[in-house]
Amino acid sequence: MERVYADFNTMNTYVGHNDHLVDERRRVWLAPQPFFTAGLRVVLFQDEDNLEVEGTIEHDDRFGTTEGWYAIIDWSTRRNL
Repeated sequence: MERVYADFNTMNTYVGHNDHLVDERRRVWLAPQPFFTAGLRVVLFQDEDNLEVEGTIEHDDRFGTTEGWYAIIDWSTRRNL
């Protein structure tokens, strides 16, 4: 499983749409990577020595083909390092 850097501070920013905050707390925006495909499972991390958690890559088509990638976080897989 690929490891992907995620800035967990972006979890509550959804391009001005915060009416579904419960769902947004599971979504983290990602910098595009060439291997991203919708439905891909990855391991997300922010700091190498802090935590990692699994997520599923998805794409928001409102941003075109190279931006708008995010991961739906599966918090049940969280591991403190």
